[in-house]
Amino acid sequence: MSNRSLHGRRGAGRVVMTSAAVWVVAGMAAAVKADDDDKKLLDKQPAVKGRVYSADPWKAGSRLGPIGQEGDATFPSKNVNLKSWLPLNAFSGFTAGGNGADCWGYTSPSGREYALMGLSWGNGIVEVTDPANPVIIATIPGGVDILWRDIAVIGHYAYAVSDSAGVGIQVINLANIDAGSVTLVRNYSQGGHTRTHTLIDNPASGFMYACGGNAAGGRTIPVSVAADPTYPTFVGVASPDTGQQGGYVHEALAINYTSGPYAGKEIVFLFKGQTGMQILDWTNKSAPISLFEGSYPGERYGHQGWISEDRKYLYLNDELDGPTNGLVPRFLTRVFDVSDLSAPRLVSTITNGLPAVDHNEYVKGRYLYQSNYTSGLRIWDLTHPLKPYEVAWIDTRPEDDGTGYNGAWGNYPFFNSGTILISDIERGLFAVKMSILEFDNTIAYPTVLEPGQATPVSVKLTGYDGATPGVVNLRLRVNGAAYSTYPLTHSGNGVYTGQIPATNGFDRVNYYFEALTSEASPRTFTWPLDAANGQIFTAYTQSSEQVLFSDNFETNLGWTVTTTPINGTASGAWTRAIPAFNNGPGAVIGDADGSGRCFLTGSSLNADVDFCTTVLTSPVIDLSQAPEARISYSRWLLSIVGTEDSLNTEVSGDNGNTWTPVHSVSPVTGGWERVTFRVADYITPTNQVRVRFVVSDPPRQSGNPPTWVDDSITEAGIDWVVVVNPVVNAVCYANCDGSAGTPLLTANDFQCFLNKFAAGEPSANCDGSSGSPLLTANDFQCFLNKFAAGCS
Repeated sequence: MSNRSLHGRRGAGRVVMTSAAVWVVAGMAAAVKADDDDKKLLDKQPAVKGRVYSADPWKAGSRLGPIGQEGDATFPSKNVNLKSWLPLNAFSGFTAGGNGADCWGYTSPSGREYALMGLSWGNGIVEVTDPANPVIIATIPGGVDILWRDIAVIGHYAYAVSDSAGVGIQVINLANIDAGSVTLVRNYSQGGHTRTHTLIDNPASGFMYACGGNAAGGRTIPVSVAADPTYPTFVGVASPDTGQQGGYVHEALAINYTSGPYAGKEIVFLFKGQTGMQILDWTNKSAPISLFEGSYPGERYGHQGWISEDRKYLYLNDELDGPTNGLVPRFLTRVFDVSDLSAPRLVSTITNGLPAVDHNEYVKGRYLYQSNYTSGLRIWDLTHPLKPYEVAWIDTRPEDDGTGYNGAWGNYPFFNSGTILISDIERGLFAVKMSILEFDNTIAYPTVLEPGQATPVSVKLTGYDGATPGVVNLRLRVNGAAYSTYPLTHSGNGVYTGQIPATNGFDRVNYYFEALTSEASPRTFTWPLDAANGQIFTAYTQSSEQVLFSDNFETNLGWTVTTTPINGTASGAWTRAIPAFNNGPGAVIGDADGSGRCFLTGSSLNADVDFCTTVLTSPVIDLSQAPEARISYSRWLLSIVGTEDSLNTEVSGDNGNTWTPVHSVSPVTGGWERVTFRVADYITPTNQVRVRFVVSDPPRQSGNPPTWVDDSITEAGIDWVVVVNPVVNAVCYANCDGSAGTPLLTANDFQCFLNKFAAGEPSANCDGSSGSPLLTANDFQCFLNKFAAGCS
């Protein structure tokens, strides 16, 4: 497609710099404004006044004086505790037309925590050390009344800007904030600069980056406070006519890399509205190096983004791509693999299905904190970074979840206490905490079980803000039967232990863990997180396995490709190749097993599946002597923008004359995923088994007269296909002690069973019952019967 690529100007090299003063003045004539801002003005609504709310009952008044009750409201939430709400009318200087803007935070050397709240008329400074009892320290007048205000912090100074001709950069001294004293040092302008849309801090380098102002046509300007923190000074900046930073920059993200190929570099990501994203090595402020500049599919307004803590993935929000613009049916956050900064690759998108617009977002630890205008703060667990799971949220605008520019603007999740700030356009400042049971995501769980033997398992839980574990269970089913519950035992330090009970050879075991809070109305948390929708662990009971077929596609073992055009010129057929960056979103990155090659849908420049169905079919595989055979493979699929296409897996037992569906996935994020299925669950294993993978991207008709158009981008990959036959050695339940002597069964086996029964081990559940209690006299009789029958 013509609009599918990340248009890359990579490796643009160094640019000649001019002096800051000359450059700033020269750029003022070409000043531009953020394209999304007019929409905020059109959607502007009156402030919602209210009383100061805390976790205590509503306060009839406060030291701030009586406050009207019109904003009394219930804020829907999931796993988030509302600690306090400071409505806009709690801040001095409030008028009926006032609004909230962005927010940031500051932690004093003593550890006390403070909110810095952008207000249309200034900046509110609030202590939130006790988030249920916020204390307004000061309201610093902003010098102009404006919808947009932003705040950054370096050292003990806050720097505030507004997107209106006025005061330049406000310097606010926070040195004596613990004593209740905050002072405006000065309003500082230089070189004709008066307004800035966003100001981004990087405490690690001591620099800030001013974006979207009236200087230099809205480009980014490094700001130094090294010489004198009360005079934030523009330093080396790019000349507008070099194309280095062509066009308006809405926001930036600056990071000091400490490891890997960029160690020692300050990397700055620029989010440029209608022209996408640029990445600079800005270590040398007088000679930035452009590593990448480009757009992405469905781009309307690249607004803001944040990077994962391992520096591998960048999460980018587009403020104008929603339903009202006809590009996507709901908000869509893009996920880029930025391990190579010269070639960022779009590998995933995330959404919770709501139409609300995604806005400012930040990553702390394993969580992404995202403000979503009308649907409030949404918190995503990034354990699977390409498939984040929404674990918590609070809606600060309960009226609706529409596409308007009202509600939650920004958030600040970086306090050590776990307090999270939310700034709301109409309602002001919220202080909240996430309240969850968090499973340790570093523990590996068994995928193979030894026949006849119980398998120990454990989970580790951490509770946040009132969420403490009550009952913790292992939930397990065998061969598709109903789930049974096995309570785990707390062994200290948040660790809970138990056993997967003994199972028989060839059994297929599905399981997950659940933890209930100790509250009067318990909340349930599971691991995996989305167990309710089928994300579970699977283990197979076997002694070993025989590999019947294995193909990593390094050689041609007889796969065939069939491609059928659909009303157009087909492209993106299955191709066996070494994945190479083809300048397109979703393109396969590396193969699954590291051998080199895989099958992918098109390896040429910008090649995705278009106007065709392409089918990859295996050679014939003889499974006539393998009734329990399983097929495993790795898959990759990214389907974005417009119609979402699928990757379908089918199996045949008659050499491809008829096909039975196995898996159908859509939409799926980019990234390799390993999946397995048991052949006998779909067909009878024969000597003529084949498996095939089908991707189809049909066109649609549009326009008058109608023409066939392609409205999606679909990339797929298949690798590392392995067929195994499980092997089960002879086992004897009555041989409880596992001895190998003669006689095989002795009194020791009785004692072994008694010990397991007394300890309550699931493996003593000889009769396989699932009642309560789990172990009964029937299990003794069962064991006696098995002992009497002996071991053959």
